[in-house]
Amino acid sequence: MHATIRKNRPRTKRQPLILRTVGPRHFKILTAIERYGLSDTHHLLALTGLDYRNFEAPARDLFHAGLVDRPPNKKYNRDELKDAQVYKNAALGTDCKRSAVTLSMRA
Repeated sequence: MHATIRKNRPRTKRQPLILRTVGPRHFKILTAIERYGLSDTHHLLALTGLDYRNFEAPARDLFHAGLVDRPPNKKYNRDELKDAQVYKNAALGTDCKRSAVTLSMRA
């Protein structure tokens, strides 16, 4: 009897990540980026009050969903290896935040 070995799918054929709901951490990050415009990771950690471990996954989710942009650090004369990542508001993120606020106000 041969055991079948199930291998992981290659990275290029994996399903894309889909952000189904905007949680409280996502909402905090979206609010801070919308309010202050361009912010790097350290400033967003201070503004939101989140720890880096609690910030990393929601920020990545927002970026992959297209709600937040990460422009290249070279554009702002920052080192890509040593300086913190810069985050920028995306139009889709503003629309998502506004629709979430209007839905919560109706309820």
